Amino acid sequence: MNNKNNQNEINVGVDTGKSQLDIYIRPLDIYFTVTNNEIGI
Repeated sequence: MNNKNNQNEINVGVDTGKSQLDIYIRPLDIYFTVTNNEIGI
């Protein structure tokens, strides 16, 4: 979809670490951390 006026776009970033995953959801400005194991994922 190539729509320059699409304002419903959401981006999710995940920073992976050995013991945790940091998740950021933009543009909702939501940030949280989960453990990097089967339960957290």
